[in-house]
Amino acid sequence: SDEWERMVNGDRHTTVWFWIQTKANKLKMAKCIDSVEFQIICNAVSLSRDKANDLMSSVDRDHPSPYVFICAFLTNLNLLFKSVASGFEWSTWRYKHGYAVYAEPGMWAEVVVLFLYSSVLAMLFDVCALLHNPFGGRDIDVNHRDIGNGIRNLGSCL
Repeated sequence: SDEWERMVNGDRHTTVWFWIQTKANKLKMAKCIDSVEFQIICNAVSLSRDKANDLMSSVDRDHPSPYVFICAFLTNLNLLFKSVASGFEWSTWRYKHGYAVYAEPGMWAEVVVLFLYSSVLAMLFDVCALLHNPFGGRDIDVNHRDIGNGIRNLGSCL
């Protein structure tokens, strides 16, 4: 009949397993099967779904993205504060000493220190990005957003 249309599009195999467990529950409620038989059916469905997912899905090794976002936020915030503090310090020196401050080695030492500080924090961010996904883009990685959308779609359609 119209069973194909009644299945959740894109997740038909899960719909079938849901139907099997629903039918087994109805049989248990009607006293056609006992609790042990119901549990055996549910376990069989779970095992078959597990094997099917192993066959159909890739191995996922992704890390959550908030780690990189927090690292980027803290790095950028630290760079902002350090740059603004250095800017205030340099403007104070410029106000006190005029253009003669640019002839002082201390001013150029501060510029070099700020450059090195910024470079080190940029390298720290690169390390965070590398630790987020150490193997780079791989064909065997799973797109978690697509899978999550599929699970939400299945839940809302059932």
